[in-house]
Amino acid sequence: MSSRAEESNTEWLMGVMCTFYALAIFSVCLRMYTRFVVVKSPGLDDYFMLAAAACATVGMATHGIQAQNGMGKHSEFITPAMRMQYGKFGFFQSIINNTGGISVLKVSIALSLLKLGGGHRAYTNTLYGFLALTAAITIYAWGTLIFYCDPVHGYWDKSVNPKCYDIKLFVMFGLIHNAVNIFTDVAFAALPIPIIWMLQMKRKTKIYLCIVLSLGLIAVVMGVLKATYQIKHGGDRDSPFMHGVQFWAFLQLNTGIIAACAPTLKPLLGRALHLGSTAKPRSYGNSSGAMYFDSKGNNRSRSKRGYINQTDNDDVDIELSRTSRQILGGGVGSFHAGAVGGAEALRQQQQQQQLQPSASKGTDSQSEEFILQGTAEGGILRTTEISIQR
Repeated sequence: MSSRAEESNTEWLMGVMCTFYALAIFSVCLRMYTRFVVVKSPGLDDYFMLAAAACATVGMATHGIQAQNGMGKHSEFITPAMRMQYGKFGFFQSIINNTGGISVLKVSIALSLLKLGGGHRAYTNTLYGFLALTAAITIYAWGTLIFYCDPVHGYWDKSVNPKCYDIKLFVMFGLIHNAVNIFTDVAFAALPIPIIWMLQMKRKTKIYLCIVLSLGLIAVVMGVLKATYQIKHGGDRDSPFMHGVQFWAFLQLNTGIIAACAPTLKPLLGRALHLGSTAKPRSYGNSSGAMYFDSKGNNRSRSKRGYINQTDNDDVDIELSRTSRQILGGGVGSFHAGAVGGAEALRQQQQQQQLQPSASKGTDSQSEEFILQGTAEGGILRTTEISIQR
């Protein structure tokens, strides 16, 4: 009996959860630095990710309180007062971390994936459908928790003789919520792959994005493991010892955060992973170097044999805008074409190439060539101007 009383999973449970939580917060910090500082292009999805991180922080705090009130211990050695505290903070954890955190995380992921949509109406509508499903299942899950017992605090305080509906029904509601979360995780991992494969970017970058977006499937594994503990929840009299449902739910949220942040780190890690691209401009002019002008007429001189780094500064919200001007014999013609991710990008780029005047054609199919008369010594210049818009 004494050996059983000394058995404890508390340190192991807290160690694993703290590790996953630290990795999740570190990933969020890197994401925010990338979006706010590196590319200076934060979006609504980033703010929802911050909300998910806040929920994870609340979850970590509640686990810390539960650790002082019987988490990881055998039930028979937990005092009634400790059990009440354990149950109360487990309730708040289910509301904030396991339900709210998962929901805002999925909203963040869906908003990120929407940036890949371009002109794909079916893809966009599907994601909006998942957003609606997420909202509905969140309200449903909160309802099953809040109305489980009357009064609500009867969930953890049995001394008030609460009226609670059948525990088997409660478990079934939890399994439905978990199943929907698993389904959306699989969908979010699979939906963007065909779109990414059609984007105008290097194959290595496409593979990178497909892999990191598939990291969300790890959260699916966590969800399945959570379900195994949910199934036996009603009949498990020693649930605090393994802390199964809450433990795997917390890991499910944190692995989801890590996986969702990974694609946004490409601008920060792209150079180290060689995920950028380099375009070498051609120029005609004097041997000392060529003069390049942007769309505002600003001089951008480069070495004749220099390179213009063309790096994909964002992972899933890339919008390439190519502008060219032609000045031929005093006549001015201009066009502006935006290539926005997916098949739409390919169609617009093909249309742009068809619209190019014969004077602009050259050996480089990805650029426009134009003649600037009297703009600089050396006469004929050829340039490629690529701007990244977000």
